[in-house]
Amino acid sequence: MSRSYAITLSRKKLVAVGTAAMLLVTGSAYGISVDNTPANGYLLCSNIKTHAVIFPNKLSCPSGYSSLQLGAQGPAGQDGADGQDGAQGPAGPAGSSSEWIYNIAPRDVVGPTSVTTWSGLKRFIFADISKSNLSGGGSYNIRASISGQWATSSPTNSYLDCYFQQAKNYPSGSQYFGEADTSYTTWTGIALNVFGETSDYALGQGDVYLVCNMDGSISGLNGYLSVTSVQSQTGLNLNPPPSN
Repeated sequence: MSRSYAITLSRKKLVAVGTAAMLLVTGSAYGISVDNTPANGYLLCSNIKTHAVIFPNKLSCPSGYSSLQLGAQGPAGQDGADGQDGAQGPAGPAGSSSEWIYNIAPRDVVGPTSVTTWSGLKRFIFADISKSNLSGGGSYNIRASISGQWATSSPTNSYLDCYFQQAKNYPSGSQYFGEADTSYTTWTGIALNVFGETSDYALGQGDVYLVCNMDGSISGLNGYLSVTSVQSQTGLNLNPPPSN
């Protein structure tokens, strides 16, 4: 009887030991909250005796290892401070200019004296902006800087008036733009800045003239003329002034 009882106890003990071993091998998969991805974390395994860590690349650890869960990727941190600016790169090639410039040669101009009406002034074309080489693109800014000196023979209150005018209206003066004027008092210098705008449509009707009206006499009347396309197109050409 005693031998049989001892054998029975041994079988129960073996069953209990076997069950515990199965839990040690397979039980590590229970309670795992990672899935071996950067978003949700990884399962690592630590040797119980040597503490060496391995990555089995599965969601369970082999016998003799305990599980270590490596947490998921945390939220992104704040951006660090900006680094120093790098060295300036080499300059690029120069672009094409959209401004066209012309110097109007000096000329002496003699007008009438003692004029009391507008129609009595001498009218002449100081520059002729041609329509023949339009590049297209809309509007143009036109600027003329005019200088010279009143001759000593000019009477006080001699008058100079300059403006831009479309060809189809010349010489009536009914439509013009960018007017500037000056008169001779105690200062002998002349300095006029005439600024206006025109378009492809207006130039399509004919050239644009820089027209001046005056009385008295002026020595060395000259000018600096520039035409700039609003849309960065090529500038216009200047024709010799037609005979008055």
